[in-house]
Amino acid sequence: MAMQDVPPGLAKGSSFSTYKELEPVLQELSTLQLVPFTKYCTRPVESHNAKEGKNLPKELKYQSFTFACIHYGNKRSNSRGERPNQSSFKMNCKARLRIRVDESCMRLTITEMDLEHNHSRDPADAAHYPQNRQLTSEEGTHVKSLMDLEVRPVVLQSIIRTSTSKLTTLQDMRNLHEVEKLRKELEDTRANDPNCTLVIGREGDDVAFIFWASSEMKSDFEAFPEVISLDSTYHTNNAEMPLTLFLCQNQHGNGRLAGTCLMKDEKKDILRESIDCFAQCYSSSVHKISSFFVDKSMNEVSRIWEILPNVDIHLCRFHCDQTFKKETQQEGENKIPVRSICKAMLYTESQDEYDHHFSELTKICSENFKKYFLKNWHNSRVVWKGHERLQGITYGLTTTNPNESMHGKLKKLLNRKRTITQCFSKLRLFHTHFNVQAAHKDFESRCKVKYVTNSSDPAIQDIATVYYPFAAKLIIYQLRSSSEMEALPAGFSIDCNKCSCAFYRSRKFPCSHMFFSRRKNESTLFSVDDVPVKWRIASNRQITSDQAEVENVDDDFSEQPPFHPPPVLKPSVPVKVGGKPLTKAQKYTQFLKQCEALGRVASLCGGAQFVLKSNVIQSILDHWENNVEVCVTPLGSSSSGYLALLCLILLQEFQGGTTNIRFVFTVTGKQGYLVPERPSVIVQQVSSVSSVTTGHESNNENERPHIGNTEDHTSNTSPEKGIHNEDIAITANDTEAHTSNTFPEKGIVETPLSALNEEDHENLKLPTAKRVAGQPRMGLKRNFTKCMKDRISI
Repeated sequence: MAMQDVPPGLAKGSSFSTYKELEPVLQELSTLQLVPFTKYCTRPVESHNAKEGKNLPKELKYQSFTFACIHYGNKRSNSRGERPNQSSFKMNCKARLRIRVDESCMRLTITEMDLEHNHSRDPADAAHYPQNRQLTSEEGTHVKSLMDLEVRPVVLQSIIRTSTSKLTTLQDMRNLHEVEKLRKELEDTRANDPNCTLVIGREGDDVAFIFWASSEMKSDFEAFPEVISLDSTYHTNNAEMPLTLFLCQNQHGNGRLAGTCLMKDEKKDILRESIDCFAQCYSSSVHKISSFFVDKSMNEVSRIWEILPNVDIHLCRFHCDQTFKKETQQEGENKIPVRSICKAMLYTESQDEYDHHFSELTKICSENFKKYFLKNWHNSRVVWKGHERLQGITYGLTTTNPNESMHGKLKKLLNRKRTITQCFSKLRLFHTHFNVQAAHKDFESRCKVKYVTNSSDPAIQDIATVYYPFAAKLIIYQLRSSSEMEALPAGFSIDCNKCSCAFYRSRKFPCSHMFFSRRKNESTLFSVDDVPVKWRIASNRQITSDQAEVENVDDDFSEQPPFHPPPVLKPSVPVKVGGKPLTKAQKYTQFLKQCEALGRVASLCGGAQFVLKSNVIQSILDHWENNVEVCVTPLGSSSSGYLALLCLILLQEFQGGTTNIRFVFTVTGKQGYLVPERPSVIVQQVSSVSSVTTGHESNNENERPHIGNTEDHTSNTSPEKGIHNEDIAITANDTEAHTSNTFPEKGIVETPLSALNEEDHENLKLPTAKRVAGQPRMGLKRNFTKCMKDRISI
């Protein structure tokens, strides 16, 4: 080593008060050695102080680092053979300086110095190293002005070589163009969203990471900061920069971006700085984070706890299971039982249950696995056990699946051929698309009225109306479950406002135990204040429990009772349309499940209600056996009710223009409403009538009975067709109530059947028959075949 190759004053034992004092000396050494030097094994002062409890001055910057030749060390490869032809500057050169802080004097001291190289150092080669081809800030400004003038890369390369004596390549020119495109993309992002957070982390002259959080991301995080998940995806750009996504939840139960970060790599320093950017971006709400989900990377876990020491870090349940499968490969015959016990620990509900599994594990596992489990799992601070997940708010999340799902969608736009600029541009496009989808969901929640068709419970209807579907679905399920409970489980006490169950603690929604307690205490079953305001639909956020009660009170001083619209008759289960028809066995199984549900509901009723419900089911069965369709409607609750008379028109025969029609009037119940698809007659205040049946086939108007007429109509039987006529048991009061031929409320004009002539028959249209694909036809041939089979069986 020649003395002229070393700056004056640089030797083993030399010390410097600050890093700024040492830095120019190191740069001069690199220039004199004719080969670039770079830093290795750096340990920043901040991390050293946090870990060791020291108080080193920040001006020192590093507690220790190695300043070595670019050819220092050996190449390391984890290649899978996809790109076999590679190159590296690593030549196992020993030239290096080891520098660390002397805590006795608080100065950076050179503890080791070896400048013997194992390679040539030619001045002609020095200009070709990447570090020596980089432009200074002044040179970069000049080149940028030329690029704005769209100077060709070859001409620009010649200008740089002439003015700066630096040997730039065409690839360097392309890199400069790429940097300029990225700068314009970032400036456009800032211009379109002034409230966004955009941070570019630098490691020397290299871009270490790019952190971005839009104003929409900030709004989503501010509304739901309790649960965050972190995960990275790869192969999204040609620079192989991992893309890290910070996800929160929204009111629809979907994952939403709270921040994105393109990182040079996932080393400790870069990962720590990117997480710190996230924490500083949300400094006002970051303390509200309850659960932080990661996969299985302990590097991420350590960096998160450095920035957020009080947060609960949850390991992804899926990744934990995969790790157990990998680590139990060496257990031989006990591999399967050991793996089963480890998986059972992921779903424990109490500490006692976990202790039982742990004792069973120690009996059958090997000593090596036992040491591994005790070190990495049993006493770990991270949350991975099933019962530990139940302590905080998680919204039911147990994995990083929201991140994985979003990664899959992103990969449709990104690949390893994209430049960094294209990657960031597509990321913005992806975020805009998700914002549009979320805005459309919010629009539907605000502008559509939600209701439940298979329930008349007002509490369920209120829940569906007030809250977003994600929260409403969970709460309605808990409310229905409470009606099937006979007593609280062991360990639970009656409390109407809070509970210790996992559902309440993880979501802060009222649970089945709370609803059961309210039923016992005969208190208000549901209040809009039970759930935080952020889960309410935006148009309903000003509603309080008092206002809700006022809106539900009927006006006793009103002259006319309020009009209640009739319920819409829709099936609770979607009808199978198209596709492969169900087999006989499938139909039987599906119907049997519904019958079991009917039995479960009926068993909870009193004696009188049970008999009533049983008669209803038997009546439905009788009608179906006679090929008569039945329409069911719930009974209303209005004080001035109606009687709904359902007119089922069964067309028997058309002969020579003569229509033979049989009327079957069935009283469905007092104070009820019915809107069947077939014609119906609504009569106010009809006296008690259980069942009325009439039939007539004569075309003579004088011989036809009129509904509400009190004159005697003698019972007769038609010998030709066998149609039986009976008197209609309706009183004179009912006749007066039914004298009007017009329904003014609905604009329906009543035309007696006797007033129809032959010309009217031609213009009269019945509702179009609706037939579901795959449904068998109920024709005369089918009825005749069924009757013949019955006679043969008899």
